[in-house]
Amino acid sequence: MSSVMPSPTPSTPRGRLSLPWTSSML
Repeated sequence: MSSVMPSPTPSTPRGRLSLPWTSSML
């Protein structure tokens, strides 16, 4: 979970989920 917070990358599938994920956290 915490590893998703550090700069999300659109290049990877995880980064894509990070964008919406971080928004939900904030």
